[in-house]
Amino acid sequence: MLDVSGRTNSEIKQLLIRVWLRQLAIGLLVFAVGCLFTGTGAGMTALAGGVLWGVLDGALLLGGTARALGVSIWQSKALRWRIFMCRVITGIAIIAGMLCLKLRVAEAFIAYLVLHILFFVNLQYFTNPKK
Repeated sequence: MLDVSGRTNSEIKQLLIRVWLRQLAIGLLVFAVGCLFTGTGAGMTALAGGVLWGVLDGALLLGGTARALGVSIWQSKALRWRIFMCRVITGIAIIAGMLCLKLRVAEAFIAYLVLHILFFVNLQYFTNPKK
């Protein structure tokens, strides 16, 4: 998906920062469009939780990718496992917090899935070096 062949580590880090900033802008756009469809305050709060979850998940994923540059294979595997666990714990913490506050989680899951679909589109089309 993300072709970084022939690029230096600093160029890759700049590319990852651009991808994350683009994902943050997409998250704000998803929140704005979602607010048009959910008229209640509880729905908008749940939507904000899902957008926060999606943006944090993308930051963890891209930050781990940037941190994995120049490390050995064994360190990379351990880092991959830690990033996966951080992503799972973040999701559980946000959903558990929303359930404790008696918020709806359907909007959060929808926003999270939409952000992940757009994250793949972001990686596939906007970072293609052949354009």
